[in-house]
Amino acid sequence: MAFADFDNDGELEMLTISPFHGEKISIFKKTDAEKLTFTADLLDSDVGPANVLHYTNNGEDYILSANREIDEIALYKVEK
Repeated sequence: MAFADFDNDGELEMLTISPFHGEKISIFKKTDAEKLTFTADLLDSDVGPANVLHYTNNGEDYILSANREIDEIALYKVEK
């Protein structure tokens, strides 16, 4: 799990792998602070992400994922 302001709105979104060492990478965004409701965007599926990392380089946000099911390391650039 990682937290970052992926859409540059001043609120942190949550990046998750589900289920644990599972098949999906999702980004959850809070839609209602009073009810604690969220929406999810699926970043990738059927890749078996084991670890993810968010980092910023030269003002650009990236997500790095170690995908065990397909034996690859994937780099995703976050588009805002």
